[in-house]
Amino acid sequence: MKPTVGSNPAARVIGMMGGLTKLARAIDAPVTTVQAWKTRGEIPQRYWGGIFEAAKATSIDLKIEDFVDLPEAEEPAEQGETERDARG
Repeated sequence: MKPTVGSNPAARVIGMMGGLTKLARAIDAPVTTVQAWKTRGEIPQRYWGGIFEAAKATSIDLKIEDFVDLPEAEEPAEQGETERDARG
């Protein structure tokens, strides 16, 4: 089971990695840089590789999907609803 920590992709990844300081140390970046990512809600792609390496080294199951907000899949409409909507 993977935790879903945070309200945006950056907060989620930072939380999964153990917080601002732990992630900053793991990738040798200033804490203020990691904090800025959390505030903006995204991590620049140029840092993803280093974060993946740090996650792998600490057995954290990080996936590319954790770095982005994917749209929620819409459930298909019932066939009857689709026909009714078409008739107006």
